[in-house]
Amino acid sequence: MDTKIAIIEDNISKLSDIIGCTGIEYNNQTDDNLIHDWLVPKILELDEVEQLILPIRLGLDDADFKGLRIGLHIRLSVELGDKRFLPLIFVAEENRELILNNQIKGDKERSGMLLFTPGVYLTPISDLTYKLEKFKLTITPEILVESVLPNLIIENQRDMGHQLANEWGVFRLAKFAGIQLNIDLPRDLYFKYKYAHYETNIIPEPKSNIGLINLNNNCLLIDDNAEKGWSELLLQIMQKRILSIGKKCNFESIQSFEIAYNKSDYEKYDVIFLDLRLKPEEDKPNSVLPIEEFSGYKLLKKIKTINQGIQVIILTASNKAWNMKRLLDEGADGYYIKESPEFDFPDSFSKENYEGLKEDIEKCLQRSYLKEIYKIWQSTVDTISNPERNFIKESNSMLDIAWNLIHQEELDFAYLTLFQIIESYVNKKYDYRDNSIELEGMKSYMIEANGDNEIWKLSFNRDNRNGDYFSSGNEQKSKRMRANTLYKASCILKFNYNKDDAFLRKFGSLNDLRHKIAHEGSKGQVNTENIKIVLEIIKMIRQ
Repeated sequence: MDTKIAIIEDNISKLSDIIGCTGIEYNNQTDDNLIHDWLVPKILELDEVEQLILPIRLGLDDADFKGLRIGLHIRLSVELGDKRFLPLIFVAEENRELILNNQIKGDKERSGMLLFTPGVYLTPISDLTYKLEKFKLTITPEILVESVLPNLIIENQRDMGHQLANEWGVFRLAKFAGIQLNIDLPRDLYFKYKYAHYETNIIPEPKSNIGLINLNNNCLLIDDNAEKGWSELLLQIMQKRILSIGKKCNFESIQSFEIAYNKSDYEKYDVIFLDLRLKPEEDKPNSVLPIEEFSGYKLLKKIKTINQGIQVIILTASNKAWNMKRLLDEGADGYYIKESPEFDFPDSFSKENYEGLKEDIEKCLQRSYLKEIYKIWQSTVDTISNPERNFIKESNSMLDIAWNLIHQEELDFAYLTLFQIIESYVNKKYDYRDNSIELEGMKSYMIEANGDNEIWKLSFNRDNRNGDYFSSGNEQKSKRMRANTLYKASCILKFNYNKDDAFLRKFGSLNDLRHKIAHEGSKGQVNTENIKIVLEIIKMIRQ
């Protein structure tokens, strides 16, 4: 037996016995999945084979030229490695023009185009021995890309839409990220054909690259295709491309809209990846739904109702600009377009798409502090028991302005806005005409006359490093001295709200920070702790 030649045959012809070569029995596998699962293991077993023979027609009454379809699977199955580049010798009595013409007239798949590509030969059975001796050209990956693929016509045989983008997009993204997925490629010819166009051109991110985010984190993927590669891929991107060495990502996934919609503990996640279409009925290629009807849009609104600081990145097969704008308007913190082979995205777009996803993830992780600030902010907004209704109304407006600034990461301006609420309140609460504040309906005097001088109820402390402040203890001052806002606020904090000297000292540093931003032009000095403390003070006085 000649182990360098193999033939795919049905149980009718038995050419392997005539030629004396290895036979691979065809048992009427017609579906792409069945062809792949039968064919790939068989070819991989042929260690010494140098030529493959395929009858154009296989099985009884083959009007669709199944041998050609099998030949396409051989050429396009990356799982075969170098064996897909072997010479393919087709056996038929018709010539290639007649075969292709029959397919065109019969509106069949144009698999006959394979016969017009390098490394493929067509011969009648009478000339087979001659062809085996003469034609032994093994093609190369370059020939496949440059001379074979451009000459093939393989059309999508299934519905276009979200599902195709899910299957294609996860491998496309994995290529650019330089990550090997532990799932099989789809087996249909159309996917294989499209995938073969790109696999040799992409330069993935170097595997040695390590992220710079020095945070352990919790992430959630809400996607009906979570277990079809997306969960695995996003976790690996987090661990290998986003996080620094030693940091971990606790990654969870939900595949059902109903389960996700009934979930309430979204605040525990640092980043949520949310697919726009979570229901099968939303994946109709010939129908156009308003974005408000998509399950992911509804879920985004619910999550942002719970806490506007929760970071959500939308995953969508739509590349419509107006959809992106609506999603961002509803609070989405980023988006990634799941690429479909139908649109032939260029490599430059796909690389930018991947880099944009990484940037959005990093930004979201860095902004995860917004969840906690929003909770304090919302609690402050909900506190309205102070009977001075004008103050509540005015501070409501300023709180809204401050949150918008915080969400835009304009912390300095947000801080000034929040501090202004405190200043406005204490200046109204403190009666400058007699230096008093009202305690439970009774006036209490913060500065009392003492001959030519006055007695202040709090003593001044100078701290050049952390800001001046007032603390417990009377202090004699000249009548020419006027109470400033720091003194007024300190008195109210001390005598209305029973704050101790440590708190008054902290408030002095907050006031100093406010002065540096407003009067000295300092920038970038406000941190989240400053914002939290000022919000807590506002909440206290709104009570």
